[in-house]
Amino acid sequence: MALLRLCATFAVLLATTDAKVKVTPIEKVVSLLEDLKDDIKTEGENEAKAYDKFACFCKDNSKSKSDSIIESQDKIDQMTADIADKSATRDDKISDKKKEQQKVEDRTKELQDETEQFNKDEAAHQINHADLTKAVSSAKKAHEVLSSKKGAFLDIGTKSDVQNCLDLADALGLLEPSKQQAVTSFLQVDPDDPAYKFHSDKILKIIKGLQDDFQDQLNKANEEWEKRETGFKKTKETLEDKIQTAKDEIETLTGDISDLNKDIAKLKDDLIAENSSLKDDSTYLKDLTMRCEEKGRAWDQRTKIRNDEVEALTKALGILKDKAADADEVNKRALLLAKPPTAPVKAAVKAEAAPAKPAAKPAAKSPAKAAAKAAAESGERSSKSLEGQPDGGTSYWDDREVMAWVQATIKMARSSKGQEGYQSHIRTRWQAAQMHISSEMRDNLRHVIEEQCGVSLN
Repeated sequence: MALLRLCATFAVLLATTDAKVKVTPIEKVVSLLEDLKDDIKTEGENEAKAYDKFACFCKDNSKSKSDSIIESQDKIDQMTADIADKSATRDDKISDKKKEQQKVEDRTKELQDETEQFNKDEAAHQINHADLTKAVSSAKKAHEVLSSKKGAFLDIGTKSDVQNCLDLADALGLLEPSKQQAVTSFLQVDPDDPAYKFHSDKILKIIKGLQDDFQDQLNKANEEWEKRETGFKKTKETLEDKIQTAKDEIETLTGDISDLNKDIAKLKDDLIAENSSLKDDSTYLKDLTMRCEEKGRAWDQRTKIRNDEVEALTKALGILKDKAADADEVNKRALLLAKPPTAPVKAAVKAEAAPAKPAAKPAAKSPAKAAAKAAAESGERSSKSLEGQPDGGTSYWDDREVMAWVQATIKMARSSKGQEGYQSHIRTRWQAAQMHISSEMRDNLRHVIEEQCGVSLN
C-alpha cells in the first residue's frame, strides 16, 4: 500500500511536468520503479550467493566438528576403558607381588628354621658319634686286655678299661642289669678260683657283644645322619629355589607395575587433552549452530521482505501501466507539441539526471515549470541525491531526486535494520530531506518511509 501511495503521489505531481518532454510522467515512474525492482532482485541474487556460501560453510564446518566430536568421544570412551583395565591389571599385579613377597618371607623363615634344626641335629650327632666311637674303642680294648690276661691277676688299669666299657654301655642303654652284675662280680673273683676260667669266658663274650652292639649303633647312627644330611640338603635346595622363583616373579611384577603406571599416566594426560579438545569443539559447534540459525532466520526474513517488495512493485507497475494506457492519447498530444529525441525512455530518464547549467535567475512560473527548472538546477546534486544524501540547499528536489532518495533510504534501512542507532539515523535523514520535498508529497512519503523502514517519523 505504501508503494502504491508513493506511485500515486508521483503520478499526481508529475502530471504537471512540461509536456514538451518525450517521456511521460507515468513512464518516468514506471522506469524508476522497474529500476528499483531490478535493484532489489539483483541485491537478492547477490545476497543469495553470499548466503549459499555461508550455508555451505555452516554445513561443512558443522559436519567436520560433529565428526570430530564423535571421534573425540570415542577416544575418550576407549581411553577411559583402557585406564580402568590397566588399573585393574596393575592392582592384580600389586596383589600378586605382595603374595610373592610373603612367599619369600615364609620360605626364608622356613629355611632358617630348617638350618637351625639341622645344626642342632648335627651337633647331637657329633656327640653321639664320638660316644659310640669311644664305646667301640673301649669295648675293643677291654676285650683285648681281658683276653691277654686270661687266668692272670687283673690289675687296676685293666679293671678300669673294663669298667669304662660297662659305664658307656650303661649310658647308652645297651647293657642289661644281669650282665652288668656278672661283669662286676667277675672283676672281684680271685684268679686262682677254679670258677675264674668259666667266668672269664662269659665276660669276654659279654664284652664282645658290647663291642658289636657299639659298632652297630655307630653304623646305624652314621646311616641315619647321612639320610638326615641328604634330606636337609634337598630341603634347603628346594626352599632356596622357591625363594629365588618368588624373587624373580617379584622383579617381573615390579617391572610390569612400573610399565602399567607409565601407560596409565600417559592415558590420563591424553584423556585430559582429548576432553579439552572435545570441549573446544563442542563450544565452537554450539556457537556455529547459533550463528547459522540466526543467519538463516535473518535470511528468511529478508527474503520474505524482499519478495513482498517485489510483489508490491509488480502490482504498482501493473496499475501504472494500466493508467498509462488510459492516458495514452493525452501523452501523444503532448509529444506532438514537443520535439522528441530518438533516445529510449530509460535513456531519457538518465539524460534528465545529467548535470545542466543553472539559470541566471528563476522567474515566477507555474509549480510544474518551477519543479522542472529546479530539477535542471539540481543536476550537479544528482549524484549525491542518488546516494540518498541531500544537499545543503533549500530548493525542492525534482521527482528523480526524490525517488533516488527514497530508494537509497529503503536500501540503507534493509542493510542496517536492527543495528544500534538505526531508527535515529532514519529520522535524521528524514529531517534533513523533508525541507527539499514539497508539501504535496511529504505526507505520502512519510507513510512510505515509516512502513518500509519500520520507523516512526513523528
